[in-house]
Amino acid sequence: MAAKRRAKKIKKEQLPEIQVEIEINGVAEDRHGPDLNEAARAALRKFASEQGLEKTVDLAKRVGIRAPSLAMLLAGDQGMRVDVLSRVCAALDMSPALFFESGGAYERQGKADADSALMDQFRRIIPRHAQVQLFEMMLLAQATGYTAEALEVSLSMVRHIATREGVDRAAILKAAQSLADKV
Repeated sequence: MAAKRRAKKIKKEQLPEIQVEIEINGVAEDRHGPDLNEAARAALRKFASEQGLEKTVDLAKRVGIRAPSLAMLLAGDQGMRVDVLSRVCAALDMSPALFFESGGAYERQGKADADSALMDQFRRIIPRHAQVQLFEMMLLAQATGYTAEALEVSLSMVRHIATREGVDRAAILKAAQSLADKV
């Protein structure tokens, strides 16, 4: 049974498709699917871009693997081993399915999957300790009846800091509106 790449491209991310020759009850059959090594490379590049990690060494530290191994993986000189996939997924706090999906290998179907994708994005963007603080603030605000006021005060402070730091607030607002549309 052989696995080989085909020139045919699939999905909107244009991942190469692999062809696998299998045998079922003595009958040979061809199966096709996305090249998961290419999906892994795309997912890592996407994550690096989202996090502003321009250097391979910085990305390697963030995803929990050695920089030389990451460089060879990104260059296509080696594939992603399962142990490396496990470390990367643990570091990014995402399932292998979501990791490969973020690299363009698969697409989710339906609202439950969209909700799951939104929560996965939340987990990737906001550190665990900050997630707890965010939920604590919202639950306290809800319990006291001051949800809108708590959000406005917090947002006002962060907007001030963002302006001082030169953050493109218009782009952030656009991204926030896009996320809100998914909820």
